Amino acid sequence: MLDYKTIEIFTNEEARHQGRPSADAVIQYVRGLKIAARCMVFRGIAGCDESGEVATSRLELLSFNLPIRIAIVLPAAGAAQVLAGLTPLIDSGIVAVHDLTVASHKAATAFFPRQLAVRHVMTASPASITAERPASEAARLLLSSIFTGLPVMDDNGRFQGMISRDSLLRTGFGQMRHRT
Repeated sequence: MLDYKTIEIFTNEEARHQGRPSADAVIQYVRGLKIAARCMVFRGIAGCDESGEVATSRLELLSFNLPIRIAIVLPAAGAAQVLAGLTPLIDSGIVAVHDLTVASHKAATAFFPRQLAVRHVMTASPASITAERPASEAARLLLSSIFTGLPVMDDNGRFQGMISRDSLLRTGFGQMRHRT
């Protein structure tokens, strides 16, 4: 099972961000992040909002300010990043987040967008450590953050290797087993 999140935005056709429909702004924002996320916009056929305004698409009344639901489905790890830039785009509406357990995620095309390059997903200025620092400092840095690897640099700032959470924990647990 895969841990995903669904971000839902409940708004209406009149909602705008910088003169554009909010739904268009959200789609452009999510697409621009170049992450593995699906974004869908649903237009309701009738509804009402907090003010009691009724919207309908019945033929005898012209369509007016129909409700819109925008759903973004993405791996749970990316939800905070998406929310940070999404909230300013919504001037009118509700933003909700739900946990979602995904049994299967298949894509007919490439999982990563064609335009996605390594530079888009790498950490440009990562935290690092020197080989002479205590392993406990590396553990503190790795276990208190979202990243899973820590570059090891020499005194001249040249890359020497990587230390990962897994390698650190395996080494630490191995030493604990020898002591008992």
